[in-house]
Amino acid sequence: MGYTKDADSLLNRYWRMVTRGCDAVWWWRWDCIGRFHGWLAPDLRPFPAVAEILEDTQFVRDGLGDLLLASEMHDDGIAMLYSYPSTFACEVENGPSYGSYESAHVGLHNMVRDLGYQFRYVTDRMMRLGEFEADRYRLLILPRIEALGPEEAQVIRDFVAGGGVVIADVRPAIYDGHCRPLAQGLLDEVFGISTSGRAAAAVGPAQPADAVALESLAADPTVTVTTGVARGEADGVPLVITNRFGDGAAVLLNFTAASLPPLGAADTTAAVADLMLDLIGRAGEHPPAMRLRTADGGRLRNIEVTRWQDGDMQIISFFRQSSAREPMTVHLHGPKHVYDLRNRKYLGRVERFESEIIPCRASFFAITDHRVATPELRIQSPATRGSVATATLSVPGAEGLHAFHVTAQAPGSNELDWLEQVVIAGAEPVQFPMPLAHNDPTGEYRITAREVFTGDGPTAVVKVK
Repeated sequence: MGYTKDADSLLNRYWRMVTRGCDAVWWWRWDCIGRFHGWLAPDLRPFPAVAEILEDTQFVRDGLGDLLLASEMHDDGIAMLYSYPSTFACEVENGPSYGSYESAHVGLHNMVRDLGYQFRYVTDRMMRLGEFEADRYRLLILPRIEALGPEEAQVIRDFVAGGGVVIADVRPAIYDGHCRPLAQGLLDEVFGISTSGRAAAAVGPAQPADAVALESLAADPTVTVTTGVARGEADGVPLVITNRFGDGAAVLLNFTAASLPPLGAADTTAAVADLMLDLIGRAGEHPPAMRLRTADGGRLRNIEVTRWQDGDMQIISFFRQSSAREPMTVHLHGPKHVYDLRNRKYLGRVERFESEIIPCRASFFAITDHRVATPELRIQSPATRGSVATATLSVPGAEGLHAFHVTAQAPGSNELDWLEQVVIAGAEPVQFPMPLAHNDPTGEYRITAREVFTGDGPTAVVKVK
């Protein structure tokens, strides 16, 4: 990030990286004063946009970031396949008439995320090397997987035959892994279809489901149904085809995902979201862990939900990349203890809570069955200047980890920022060092460990001689 000069666009990129699972945020660069702004102005003060970034993201540096790195990001049992040869296959013959490989992926990204689900990428190489963990997924999404080798095709067949569900958009596996045209698609039997060629996209009005009528979809006119069941059509071309295969099922969206109207748009009919929820539900995917509603009770749109698992606790983010501020009501499946991490506030044991969606700024909440236990902080005392004092943090009875922002204050002074640090601790005591310089002040140091969920925590005193 760092290529724009306003706080909103910069924070959009910052929070997108955090909520997409990046383990760092990188800025380009420190010293620019022309076309780009650096991190610091020529007088070494932060630019106004940078100052706003620092303020808005402080709670990440106070412990949330370390805790996310130590937690497991959910994927809801959904995998999305990236196929390297397909990036080329989409560019040959009539492939460009169906749009780009990237647009297909982005369209399905937005669809999955806007419905409240998460996913994880897998690759064709992982399938060839036996690294695809089929047992951990229930749903495999295939965006524009036009080129596929026989090994990868067999992995997908086995996945569906074993009880999994695949959802693909147009032209699955009509080329081999070296982009050679095939007489018959490698996955035609799985989807219950027959393809008769590689014609250009047929673009026009379409009705992919009973309650869904769209002005324009880009469909593959060469597809006919064999064992599959068609739902919806566009000028006689089947659009949504489902097929039982072994113990699982396959769904072919015989149109480009990019031509489906975005679920987050205010003018997109709710029936489109209902159609996609129904298709995802065929994989045994239950509705998302919570329901997000607007002030009038409608489905909240244009929102991404990301969940991390930390022991028996969940950390949840809500992020909107654009549009307007909007009140949000979150309905949980049963009462939970809820902590607002951005505002450092305990919301109680509730089945629903309210917040506000602010574009370009992510909100984080911790949700748990039990209130956070009282942490314990101990530190050796006395200590001498020029030595390293050892402190211990623990959260008795905790099943997950907790992040603490540790600060130190000497008599008659502000917090000693060189002793500030983040410590991750759980039920087992964790030791951390408090290095004391030869010229540090003497007296009683007040050590405070503020827990990131509650914004509160224990204090200990060490005498420094």
